[in-house]
Amino acid sequence: MPRGRKATTQDAGEVTKRDAVRAALRELGPDAKPRQIRDYAQEKFGMEMSLNLISNYKNNLNKTSAGRSSLIRRGRPGRPPAAARNGRSGSISVEDLQTLKKLTERIGPDQVRSLVGLLGR
Repeated sequence: MPRGRKATTQDAGEVTKRDAVRAALRELGPDAKPRQIRDYAQEKFGMEMSLNLISNYKNNLNKTSAGRSSLIRRGRPGRPPAAARNGRSGSISVEDLQTLKKLTERIGPDQVRSLVGLLGR
C-alpha cells in the first residue's frame, strides 16, 4: 500500500526533492547528469540529495513524462495466440500447396489422405 505524502508539505509551499529534480531537469535539460542536478538543487533550494536518489527521480520523471506510466510503456509480457505459438497463422500459403502437390505426385492421393487423417488425430 502506498505511503502517501504529508498534506503539510504541499500546503506550506515547501519544495520536495522530486520537485527540485523536476525544476533542475527543466532548467538544465533532460540530459543533465545527477551531479549537475545535485549542485543545482543545493544552490537553488539548499537540499542535500544522494546521486542514487537523483538518478531514481530522473528515471521515473522521464518515464512518465510521455503522459503514460512506465508499466504501460513497457507492457506486460503476455502469451501469444495459439497460431503464433505453433508457427501457424491459420492460413495456407502457396508454398504449402506446392509442397502438398509434390507430395501427392510422389506418393499418390490415397496415401496423402491417409497421412492427413493420421496427423489430424
